[in-house]
Amino acid sequence: MNHRLDLAPGAGGSVAGAEEERLLTTGEFARRGLLSPKALRLYDRQGLLPPDRIDPDSGYRYYRPERLATARLIVRLRGLDMPLATVAEVLALPGPAAAERVAAYWAAVERRTASQRTLADHLRVQLSGLEGIDEMYRIEQRDVPEQLVLTEQRRARPEELDR
Repeated sequence: MNHRLDLAPGAGGSVAGAEEERLLTTGEFARRGLLSPKALRLYDRQGLLPPDRIDPDSGYRYYRPERLATARLIVRLRGLDMPLATVAEVLALPGPAAAERVAAYWAAVERRTASQRTLADHLRVQLSGLEGIDEMYRIEQRDVPEQLVLTEQRRARPEELDR
């Protein structure tokens, strides 16, 4: 049996031949995988989602429909702003370990976000001329045994502090 590509416009993106009929063109795979053809090419270059077949004459790329789940997983991981290197780690792991890697990634994102939130609050107070400084720090009172205490208090800007 002679296998030839059906490259006619509107041919549905299928490749003639019993086994190859299940293959999707890049455009069809991208649409069904919820990503752009440009992203699909990037994921191919990164080794995340290489095509199942490349036509030697035309260079057209084809994908098995079963790989749509991987494409959609990549899209969801990228929706978390996960770097491609981390996406590759997740894809290489079995289910439970992949889930742990996603959890570890997200915990790091939350730590970074909390740190950035604190920095943004500090900058807001600093740039507003120190108005709202009381809101920036939590002040608590507690009872302690009587003791002799010496304190000194003054306000200083960072540029006024001694090295």
